[in-house]
Amino acid sequence: MCSLYGKNNFNNNKNCMDCKNVVGDFLAYLGNYLDINPKIYELISPMLQVRELVKNEVIVNEGEICREAFWLQAGYGRYFKIITDENGVGHDQTIDFCKPGRFLFVSGSFFDESISEFGFELSAGSIIIPFTKNDYDSLIQRCPEVATIANKILVLDKFEVIRKMDMMKIKPRERYREFLILFEADIEQYFAIKHIANNLGLQPSYLSRLRGEFRKKKSGLTKYLQIVFITLHFI
Repeated sequence: MCSLYGKNNFNNNKNCMDCKNVVGDFLAYLGNYLDINPKIYELISPMLQVRELVKNEVIVNEGEICREAFWLQAGYGRYFKIITDENGVGHDQTIDFCKPGRFLFVSGSFFDESISEFGFELSAGSIIIPFTKNDYDSLIQRCPEVATIANKILVLDKFEVIRKMDMMKIKPRERYREFLILFEADIEQYFAIKHIANNLGLQPSYLSRLRGEFRKKKSGLTKYLQIVFITLHFI
């Protein structure tokens, strides 16, 4: 990548093909989901930078102002809140996750510069394109249409929020299966099982057993398909 845990404009590094691919994915995302004026591409391209995180990084803590938004090309994000129990001890409560190919930010705090009600972190290995609030304000001044695009992105996110709400209404086993479909199994490589269990309203020990069952079934299916393939090959 152009840089590890830091910013580096990909335009200043002609040999950085990885960064150009990341930017290409981002522009393709905009083109696939949003009807964007070519002028916006011209304005936004000089602002595009690529970062790769070498370790988990808390971007915003609860009670701070979110001054950056991120497009996530790889890795995962996690929204969290600190809940204090009756003994005054704070516990990390996972509110939500963000998967690749999405924008990650605290919308109310970012747009209104208000205090964030929760924090979020990015996982190690995340590849992101950051946008500061100053970048956003600059785009708005030069092209007011950007505000409409931001609203469209929020609408896209709302559909996923509804799906997540429906997921929490079903039984634990089906809930975990739906979670893996929604976020893909790769998420388990980025965040501890306690965070996933916490988000699903399950005990870590129970989720660990479910995960073991799912992996065993997947392994059995893989072996079965291999046998079928070999058998058909010799028929």
